[in-house]
Amino acid sequence: MPYLLISFLVVISSFSKSEFYTVLKNGSSAKLIELEKKLNAQSSDGTQQAYLGTLNMKLSETQKTSMEKLKLFKIGKAQLEKSIASHPENIEYRFLRLIIQENAPKILRYHLQIGEDAKLITAKIGTVDSELKIIIVQYSESSKNLNL
Repeated sequence: MPYLLISFLVVISSFSKSEFYTVLKNGSSAKLIELEKKLNAQSSDGTQQAYLGTLNMKLSETQKTSMEKLKLFKIGKAQLEKSIASHPENIEYRFLRLIIQENAPKILRYHLQIGEDAKLITAKIGTVDSELKIIIVQYSESSKNLNL
């Protein structure tokens, strides 16, 4: 019986990259929170931290007050930046940062690495798995800074 429960929890807590990026792009706050719960149910690693950081920055848009928005954005930023500092050549982490930086309000002053990230992604796009490559190429079609 415990095995069935564990299996069930693994099934409901797993997700794909495409699901993550679809929710990030089009998801309501409820979908973002649901995805955050799935991520929290997984073992902690750099990718989970990068995803959670990105979700927190995206969720900051849904907060009621400016202070709440800023606080959650800073939490997410710290999580993502920690992942990038640990793995500076990780293309996906740099892509996550690029997405947030291109869409963050200028007042947050979180846009200084756009050129650096776009350059690294462009140079190393061939090294990522096919699922992520498709996601990056699709994003580049509407990006002002990522030209593939």
